[in-house]
Amino acid sequence: MHIRNFLTVAAFVVSTLLAENPTITMLNVENVVADTASAKTWKGSVLFSCKDKEHDSLAVTLKIAVGTDTFSIDSIWGEKRLIPHDSARIWFTFKPSKDLGSGTLNAKIKLTLNEHITVPQLDSSWFNDIWYMLPIDRFNDGDISNNVSIFGVSAANNFTGGDIGGLLSKIMEGYFDNLGITVLNISSACKNFIGSETTGTVITADWKGEWPLYDTSASVSAAFGTSSDFANLISEMHSNNMRLIMDYSARQVHISSPIYSSNPEFFTSKKIYGIDLPLPSGVTDGWFTSFLPAFNMSVDTVTEMTTFNLLKWLKYGIDGIRLDEFSASSLTWLNQFKIEAQLQAKACSLARPLISTRTMITDIDAAKQILNAKTGFDCAFDYLYRNQLCGTFLYGDISISDFISHQNVSDSIYSLSGLKLRGLGNDFTSRAINISNRDFHYNSQPVGQFTQPTNSEAYERMAVAFAVLFTGKGVPAIYYGDEIGLAGGLAPDNAKVMPFSNLSAHQSTLREKVAKLSQIRRNFLFIATGERRTLSVSTDTWSYSIKDTGGSDSIIVAINRGNASSSITLPVGSYTNYVSMQNVIGGVVNIPPRSYLILK
Repeated sequence: MHIRNFLTVAAFVVSTLLAENPTITMLNVENVVADTASAKTWKGSVLFSCKDKEHDSLAVTLKIAVGTDTFSIDSIWGEKRLIPHDSARIWFTFKPSKDLGSGTLNAKIKLTLNEHITVPQLDSSWFNDIWYMLPIDRFNDGDISNNVSIFGVSAANNFTGGDIGGLLSKIMEGYFDNLGITVLNISSACKNFIGSETTGTVITADWKGEWPLYDTSASVSAAFGTSSDFANLISEMHSNNMRLIMDYSARQVHISSPIYSSNPEFFTSKKIYGIDLPLPSGVTDGWFTSFLPAFNMSVDTVTEMTTFNLLKWLKYGIDGIRLDEFSASSLTWLNQFKIEAQLQAKACSLARPLISTRTMITDIDAAKQILNAKTGFDCAFDYLYRNQLCGTFLYGDISISDFISHQNVSDSIYSLSGLKLRGLGNDFTSRAINISNRDFHYNSQPVGQFTQPTNSEAYERMAVAFAVLFTGKGVPAIYYGDEIGLAGGLAPDNAKVMPFSNLSAHQSTLREKVAKLSQIRRNFLFIATGERRTLSVSTDTWSYSIKDTGGSDSIIVAINRGNASSSITLPVGSYTNYVSMQNVIGGVVNIPPRSYLILK
């Protein structure tokens, strides 16, 4: 017979090490019950009030007293570290060393405050980086011995052979150095399910590494290489002053993972959602597909498990992770996750890891809540800006004036408390070059295969958009292949194998222009945070200045998105055009079609 016992608890606080600055000002106990009397285990929660606004976490010790006996609390959600809020709750289990019988107990909780913990802000150097985002499988095949191909899966949805060795070889060849890349954001290298699944009517394999098996030893997927390969990659990147961000599926596992069969209580009920079936109002969790169980973020041990697994990857030396889809409702879990990651990284003498998100933030209110290095994510891709950038300078149906207005609002939302990644493409969107070629609208969902444009105009418009990107605030992010105008619609067409040879003259020229823009941005780091002022704007032209807020340095940028030459008036003076390294005299200046000047 199942017996439900109730524990009546009076609570008090004992501050020992930090008595001169008590943080917890009130402690109330609610709904402390034991529903496993046969196992003599009590479970409960404590609601407390905390007014500390300067620290991210508290380290505490909890004990429970029944009469003259004092017992230790067996486990506390979050490894005994709490997040300060106006009010917060902790959960615990209590298994006394002697039989306390049943019914009502008079008890007290004793809380000892050990230390304050603060997660440091991101190093300011992150704001000067240039990112390159790529799926390992589609970039470069460096070792054919680890190639796999899943029977019954089409070439577009199958593994193609790209691996860590291939990525390492391109680093050593200087491909990224030529583009000025300082951060690589790669798809997950975690051990994953090597097989096929059906999503809708499409049979696909996990070439993205998004179906993890939750391997606690942090093994690398056999399709992408070995653990030694991964360690060598990071070592080589760090020796070249580069950082590595890895995609990381913290909220889900493949259904074949042993952790799912052995610990079903760690997962949410099977509420499936997806691209065509969004979460209903009020629902905050669910399975993305029928074969990807989602962790229940409110289970005590889930945070500890996922953080421990992350620590294993941090020990490789990775500099951060990009978490899969997280809603704003998951920020409480995220806060705890960040604190645990920071503490464990510190214990291993590692730098504070950057935590980015793959969440598609499509409205301003969500951006304000989710992107915040203190209470949310450190970094997110600015999808709203991407649409404006593509609509204004590639497709051409947004006015430059409207783009300027949107950029001003966006810049005011994304403060230096979080990184805003800005780019023309990413793994969720169709390829920018086909938008530039007017094959489809930037807001459309084109399905099918799109061919490589052959006209110069599409590539020239791409270069203009890159010029705006690289002279804007935020962190420029190149989705692999955009530097050569790689064609494609939505996935998997936006994830073709990266070509390094037999490029057209237009593709090679575009890559050279991107490399030059990257060099200019690296030469003038104040571009990332400088003071901007529009000098002139017309239907197709725009000129603006960027001034170093901490000094006297400045540059002038002039853009012509139109299909005809146009004149603008620049301030009087003699300038060097850093695009061509030619002299330009101020006054009325002619700008060729689909081109730009960057003057100093």
